[in-house]
Amino acid sequence: MRTRTKSIVALIVVIALCTSAVAVVYAQPPLPHAFYGTLKDVAGREVPAGAVVVAVVDDIERGRITTTEVGKYGSAEPGEPKLIVQASIEYPIENGSKIIFFVNGTEADENATFKSGEVTQLNLTVPDTTAPVISAVTSSSIATSSATITWSTDEPSDSLVKYGTTPGGPYTDA
Repeated sequence: MRTRTKSIVALIVVIALCTSAVAVVYAQPPLPHAFYGTLKDVAGREVPAGAVVVAVVDDIERGRITTTEVGKYGSAEPGEPKLIVQASIEYPIENGSKIIFFVNGTEADENATFKSGEVTQLNLTVPDTTAPVISAVTSSSIATSSATITWSTDEPSDSLVKYGTTPGGPYTDA
């Protein structure tokens, strides 16, 4: 009788273990969204190599790449580097979320929406952040309280002259 009771108890334990499946679900972030493309300023000049392109979703950086070629970030070729926009379990990204791109800290004119598992060509344009080259600086009509200063730049630009009587300032704007 004792053996029979042990057998029945063992059978009940085995049945209970087999029929009561314990489901353990591990949350997994969605697949990343990869980007590549050209990188130019609004004047059409290619951005130099070494620029840092950052992707931001919901004010959180989700990916970055440092450019290795002039005017390009990432590559269309399989296996080559791309800007990977990645979610995490702590900070998920929903499909359709807005991605904002920054180049060297300046927001690009283009943005995108997150699509899990996609590879997208997105050509980015940034405002002109390259200072103009100043040349042909001349002074004329020099008097005790005035002078005329002229110069040329390699692109349209706004200008400001600061002047003073001692090196290092204080200066006055003209």
